[in-house]
Amino acid sequence: TTLHSSHYIQGMKYSMLAILLIILLGACSVNHENEALLINTWNGVSAEGAEQAVTGAPSSYVFDFREDYTYSYSYGGSYSEEGTWHTKLHLLYALPNGGTENVVEIKSLTADTLVLKMNRGGFEFDITLAAKN
Repeated sequence: TTLHSSHYIQGMKYSMLAILLIILLGACSVNHENEALLINTWNGVSAEGAEQAVTGAPSSYVFDFREDYTYSYSYGGSYSEEGTWHTKLHLLYALPNGGTENVVEIKSLTADTLVLKMNRGGFEFDITLAAKN
């Protein structure tokens, strides 16, 4: 019975590895789909949350995510940045040229609408953006 038990345990290990691999592959495909949907120019529609964190009208927020993983971002008519981006699961990582990486949550993403949970100065807000194309 000891031999039978060790085969059973070894079989369980392989089953768990197979399940983990399936989950990881699924997460990678979702990530790739998110990146494909993000490639667009996004214009602000509305912002909800901490008013003190929102600079300018929501319509002044513009994000442009390009296929080569570069981006540009501007808001309020007085701030702009450019850099590189990537996603991991439901998070968007943006590294401005010469700056520190920022991480925002992708709350919702479809072909025509993007909702990001932003944090500015410790104040969180959600910004809804509409796809230009």
